[in-house]
Amino acid sequence: LNDKVDCLELGKQVTVWALADEPSSLEQQAQHCISLGEILYKNPVPPTNSKARRFYDILLTREYQPLYEYTRSKLANSLHRLLHEAGYPSEKGSFMLLKECQDFDTKKDTTFATYCFWLNRLQRVNEIVKAHIRGNEKPLPELSDVVIELCRPLVERILFHFVEQSDDRITSKRVDRLPDWVLNYIREHAFEGGPWDLIEGGISRIVDDAPFQFLDQMVKLAEYVLSERNFFRNEAVISNPLYMMQGIEQLLLFD
Repeated sequence: LNDKVDCLELGKQVTVWALADEPSSLEQQAQHCISLGEILYKNPVPPTNSKARRFYDILLTREYQPLYEYTRSKLANSLHRLLHEAGYPSEKGSFMLLKECQDFDTKKDTTFATYCFWLNRLQRVNEIVKAHIRGNEKPLPELSDVVIELCRPLVERILFHFVEQSDDRITSKRVDRLPDWVLNYIREHAFEGGPWDLIEGGISRIVDDAPFQFLDQMVKLAEYVLSERNFFRNEAVISNPLYMMQGIEQLLLFD
């Protein structure tokens, strides 16, 4: 009897959700997906092998998860496009986007900040859904999709300059200078050129730990470049302990 009651109650909530007005914007699409996620985590996960559990699993795997991935992809792609149109990560582009974040919750056009908000909200609800299904009380925080999009242009540029090798690039020949070049590039383009101001002064209003996540990704990026180029195994570095010591010292100071 309890199984039938649970199934009927869940079915009633899902019916109300399904009969809601068709989303006409990306923001409404995100809210629609979030509403389904809330139904999932606000209802107890039914016992295994029960009819209610089978219905719950169908709702999760055939409705919520595909809708979440679709909406997440649409928001991330839209964010990527807006960043490109603004000229991010340039200082001018970063400042323009920072102004949008500062004007968020006003009547001004803040499409970029709005997409950041919904992408972050969508991801946070999904973390709660997954924790609920696992039986965990506390969701496991994931790297923010917003931070990923903000890091992407910087990652692409750094990989081009320091990982992809070319005979006409000095960065392809002087591996011993890599720590100095990579870390200076990150300082200049990530922390002195605008992106850090955007993240610390704007995105942090929407994604609480965005500054910490961004810093962590920049450190990992520097470490990745040195690992990909085999810095610590390079003959020129091994043969000169000073290069090795300087490289380690620069990484530690940067971290």
